[in-house]
Amino acid sequence: MPVRNSAKTESVGRPANCARIVHPTTKIRPLFASTRILVRMPNEICKMCGAVRELVSSHLIGAALYDYCRNPGCSPIRVGGGRVFPTDRQTQVYLLCNDCETVLNREGETWVSPKLATMEREFPLFDLLTKRQPAWEEDNTRIYMVADNPDIEAGMLAHFAMGMFWKAGVHSWRNGDHSTKIELGPYVDPIRKWLIGKELFPKNVCLQVAVSPPERAQILFIEPYEGRRSDWRSFFVYILGVLFVIHVGRSVVNAAEYCFYQNPGHPIWISEKIDSDFEKVFLRQFRRSHKTQAFLRAKERRDQMLSRSF
Repeated sequence: MPVRNSAKTESVGRPANCARIVHPTTKIRPLFASTRILVRMPNEICKMCGAVRELVSSHLIGAALYDYCRNPGCSPIRVGGGRVFPTDRQTQVYLLCNDCETVLNREGETWVSPKLATMEREFPLFDLLTKRQPAWEEDNTRIYMVADNPDIEAGMLAHFAMGMFWKAGVHSWRNGDHSTKIELGPYVDPIRKWLIGKELFPKNVCLQVAVSPPERAQILFIEPYEGRRSDWRSFFVYILGVLFVIHVGRSVVNAAEYCFYQNPGHPIWISEKIDSDFEKVFLRQFRRSHKTQAFLRAKERRDQMLSRSF
């Protein structure tokens, strides 16, 4: 079985030809939810292991993260489908058996979840990352090499991200829709086999990771979606202060060198430009969306609570 934790190495130089990490142009779908219901159903084929097993209700975004987006006394807010509205609903379907759910939890979600940004502007992953000096810095962009930091588990961070992209690549996560949420094409199965430890990280796949400072971290989820196409395809997911991007295709530039997982140094970005680009995309989507009466009432309650706290 392949070993997930790569060896340490020296830092790399300036990423002049790095595959683009951001510049999404398609609509994005933030999702917030708060409660978990574990329900079982009759035996069917598990998408991950391929065995006929009893399936459980799987979440696109790890169930442990939903409460991060809840304000006291208010339901989380969802932006999607051209509307802004409060909801406690989660994105979940019968997809995996309990053993495969355990793999995703053990290999990534359990380690990553408590290290993400919170409403109180605490951000343990950022704190762990910036305890060390960056390997490269220029124009408000820094690159840190996680291989030099024993407090960060690169393999688990990669597994956490790739698990979300893979789940979006095998199901639509919408009732009655038999397509997939994103189109990973021939890379779906190699990613699946890597997730369960049967193969090495797939070729022609480049995972990149960017972390926002606590004061700019957005306390929200953005489900996996496809960005602007070039000679390859790029997919994005944003989770509580961390942006994950995968580029797939034979034309991906220097995939192994600039991939968070494949590069032995495991580079993570902190970039003013990445944060600004993301904020512009999200705000544009929010402003274009219809604000429901339920959202306006929830906002009023939240504003009243904040005013009483001062």
